[in-house]
Amino acid sequence: MKTGKLLILTTAFLIICAKSGVADDKMCPMYKNHCKMGKVQYEKDWNVEEMFYKKARLIMMNEKELGLSAEQIKAIRDLKSETKKQVIRNDAEIDVIKVDIKNQLYEPTINIESVNALIDKKYDVKKAKAKLLVDSLAKLKAQLTEDQINKLKELYKQKMDD
Repeated sequence: MKTGKLLILTTAFLIICAKSGVADDKMCPMYKNHCKMGKVQYEKDWNVEEMFYKKARLIMMNEKELGLSAEQIKAIRDLKSETKKQVIRNDAEIDVIKVDIKNQLYEPTINIESVNALIDKKYDVKKAKAKLLVDSLAKLKAQLTEDQINKLKELYKQKMDD
């Protein structure tokens, strides 16, 4: 009798925790962060896409301070636009491949060669996306003169100090 009550109470507690989000990984204080000497420091993945867009935004926000020419502004806007379009295409293709993989995994018998080919294709697209972003970041930096790059570094440091 006591075992039955204990089992019911434990089950009820687990259900309540699951519904309230207590059991959710995102609620855990150790999820994607750790304490170091009283300060919470968040882990940050290297994200070249974020790096590209932040640098482009910083350049465009400070176009007057950097002394950008009309040609430089147009080239940077065009580069940002073309990069964004290609990233959207790559992300969409990756999502479609994920759906295809999931559908094949639900089949009664899994065709391992076919699933492996889709996995290879998915990571080929991710690799192409990463290379595109690195190339775009290099082209973005190539648009600036040495003086503009130095001025941009100063502006970035000022922004970080504020």
